[in-house]
Amino acid sequence: NMKPTKRDRKIRKIIWEQNNTLQDRTKKIGTVQNLAMEWLLNSDDFYVCPSDDNLVQRFAAGTVFIALKEEGFKPSSAHECEWDGIRCGLDGSIRELKIHGPEDNLPKEISLLYQLRGIKSEEGSMTSINPAVINLRYLQNLDLDKNSIGGNFPLHHSKKMAQLLRLDINFNFLTGNLDFMKMFPKLKEAHLDNNNFEGEIPESLGELENLQILTLHQNNFTGTMPESICRLRQELGLYVLTADCGGLEPKVDCPCCTHCFPMSE
Repeated sequence: NMKPTKRDRKIRKIIWEQNNTLQDRTKKIGTVQNLAMEWLLNSDDFYVCPSDDNLVQRFAAGTVFIALKEEGFKPSSAHECEWDGIRCGLDGSIRELKIHGPEDNLPKEISLLYQLRGIKSEEGSMTSINPAVINLRYLQNLDLDKNSIGGNFPLHHSKKMAQLLRLDINFNFLTGNLDFMKMFPKLKEAHLDNNNFEGEIPESLGELENLQILTLHQNNFTGTMPESICRLRQELGLYVLTADCGGLEPKVDCPCCTHCFPMSE
C-alpha cells in the first residue's frame, strides 16, 4: 500500500547506501546503473518492495544483465533466480553466475552479489579480469578458461578472495608471475596451463597446503620446481602437478611432477 513516490525514494536510498558512488552512477542518464534503477522502479513487473530481502540482489543482477544485453542477457519479471545463467541457493541468494561476453562490460555492481560463490565464463570473448571480481569475498570458483584474457592477473593485497577453492584460467594469454596466488590460501585447484606466465615458479606456492591440482605446463617458466611444492606432492594432497619438464630441452626441472610436457615451439 506504499505510495509509488515513497517506494521510489526508499529503494533509491537503500541502493545508494551500498557504496558511495552508486548515487552518482544511477543518476547519470544512460549508464547501466541508471538503466537498471529505472527498470527496477518503473518497468519491473516483479515490483520489489523496499523491505524485500532480495532488493539489492535484484538491482545488482539487473545491472549485470543490462550491461551484457548485447550478449543476449536481459532481466525479466520473474524472480532473478529463474533468469538464464543464474543459480541460487535454497535461501534465494545468487550463488553462481554463468555468463559470456567481454568481462570489461561487467559493472562494479557484481560485487553487490554478496553470496556469489561461482563465476563461469568459458570459451568467451573476455580480454581482462575485471577488478570488481576481486571484491567478491565469498567466491569459491572462478572459471574463465578458453577466453582471450591477457596481461597480469590483478593482485589485491586484501583478503577479499580468501575463500577461493578453484581457479581455472587456462588457455588464455595471461603474463607476469604468480604473485597473485598468495590471495588464495584455501585453494585446492589451480589450472594455470597454456598461458604466458614467466620466470621461476615461486617457493611460496608450497604454502598452499590444500592444493590438489596445479597445472603449470605450456607457459614460460624456467628453473627448478621448488622443494616446497614437491613436498605437497610427496607428503600432502597434491595429486596432479604438471610443468614443461619434458622434451629434449625441458624448461623446468621437476622430479616430482605427475606429467611432463615438451617445450612449446
